Amino acid sequence: MSNKKTHNSNGHFDKFMDDLLKRQEASRKKFEEMKGPYKETPQMKRNKMIREKPMNRIVVDTKK
Repeated sequence: MSNKKTHNSNGHFDKFMDDLLKRQEASRKKFEEMKGPYKETPQMKRNKMIREKPMNRIVVDTKK
């Protein structure tokens, strides 16, 4: 039993976390690059345009 290799379980987890952090950083850089001078993403713009506003609400009166 003394000649068994000891596995470093943290090594596999560290590799996973390093990869995850690298992907998150790349995603963050891409997002910042896309924002540019506008400070508003296309998704934010679309959400703002189609968001329901009280003045555009249609209310149906079901009471007769």
